[in-house]
Amino acid sequence: MSSKVDRFKNLVRSPSSSKVKEEFITGIKPKKDVKKATFDMDIELHTWLKIYAAKNKKTMVEIIETEIRNLREREEHK
Repeated sequence: MSSKVDRFKNLVRSPSSSKVKEEFITGIKPKKDVKKATFDMDIELHTWLKIYAAKNKKTMVEIIETEIRNLREREEHK
C-alpha cells in the first residue's frame, strides 16, 4: 500500500498535467479534448436520431462522430 501512497505524493508534487493526476486519483481515464458544437437540427431528424441511439445503446454524439469520420475518410480517398 505504501507504493500507492508514494506514487500519489510524487504525482501531487510533480508539474504533470491535471489530466494525469485526475486519472490516477479517480482511476478513470479522462476523455480526449473536445470542442463544443451547437447547431440547429430538423426536429424529425433529431427524434429519429435519439430513438436510433437509444436502440443501439449509443449516444447521439457517438453516432454523429462516427458518421463524420466515415465522411472524412471517403473524402480523403477520392
